[in-house]
Amino acid sequence: MALFPIEFWLSLDESVRLRSEDLMLKSIDEGQYVVKSKKCVKGAAGTWARDLIHTSPMKRDYLVTLLRKLDSSDKTEQDYVLEYFYYTLLSEFNEMKDWAVTPKFVKLIEIKVKAGDRRFFNFAQTAISAYNGFWEESLKQSIDTFKEFEETSPEEPIIDIPF
Repeated sequence: MALFPIEFWLSLDESVRLRSEDLMLKSIDEGQYVVKSKKCVKGAAGTWARDLIHTSPMKRDYLVTLLRKLDSSDKTEQDYVLEYFYYTLLSEFNEMKDWAVTPKFVKLIEIKVKAGDRRFFNFAQTAISAYNGFWEESLKQSIDTFKEFEETSPEEPIIDIPF
């Protein structure tokens, strides 16, 4: 954590940590990031949790919330997770290979890659190259057949000139 070292955080009373982490979790739940402006528009307090998730008794709550946000149809929610929790997700899920929700997480990434989403393609490539294990087997085929879907920007409105 940038505010103070993780060792200090761990030395706090557990009830203080849990109340604080609950607030951070709620902040993550509402978090949104706008790539174009490079701004976190909601959920700034939740970003502090990034470095303490691995030590938290609420780790599963964090990971389920982050997974739910990645599965959201709201791109700003997905971008929030990808901007602030990219490596946290990769390392935590890699360590929790036998956790029941992990196959759902991998399947979600695979679906997004197959849909042509460059952000998730990059995520999957990082997962395969940086971490050994289940990532490679499940994502390799979708990466090999990746075709980027280009979003079309809305057409410029035709201005009717009154003369």
